[in-house]
Amino acid sequence: MRYLELPAPRPDVVAWIRANRDRLYFSDVGGFRWRLPPDRLVPRAPRPESPAEPSAARPVVATASVDPANLAPGATARLVVHVRTAPSWHIYPRDATGTPNAKVELTPTLPVGLAAAGDWVDPESHADPGSHVAILEGTFDFALPIRVADDAASGRRKLCCKLAYQCCDPFHCRPPAELEVECEVLIAAK
Repeated sequence: MRYLELPAPRPDVVAWIRANRDRLYFSDVGGFRWRLPPDRLVPRAPRPESPAEPSAARPVVATASVDPANLAPGATARLVVHVRTAPSWHIYPRDATGTPNAKVELTPTLPVGLAAAGDWVDPESHADPGSHVAILEGTFDFALPIRVADDAASGRRKLCCKLAYQCCDPFHCRPPAELEVECEVLIAAK
């Protein structure tokens, strides 16, 4: 408010600034000015850098996101499940062979107007030094291509995905477990 060149800011100007504060930006294009983007521009939802920190009590954590999070009817995107394991812990990829342990299973629940547009893209696994079985450890992502129907109604939609897995460390394996992650997507009007 201190940059207004008025002796006393008018109440309607102050109300407008407060209502639009989160959308205002400063630009030097065409003169040094504060600007406001058009209403139809919606900022992208922040992408999670990685899931919360795993621990020995919770060796596998996950989050989900959609990239991009703002879509038009007929557009495609990726549902991404971000997974992180605690140090020395691992899980088994969907295509692991030679192990009796449970492999990763991903079960998405997509709302009306969204559908899978292919199969999951798996992260690169590597062989466990002791058993030579394929494992996943550290931070990695699973991605599912999705498509918005041409006649999808506009609005926010919640996407969910169940991640079933079994985690092990070099000394023991825990029983199979499940995590459910969710995120939102915004479908724009036609």
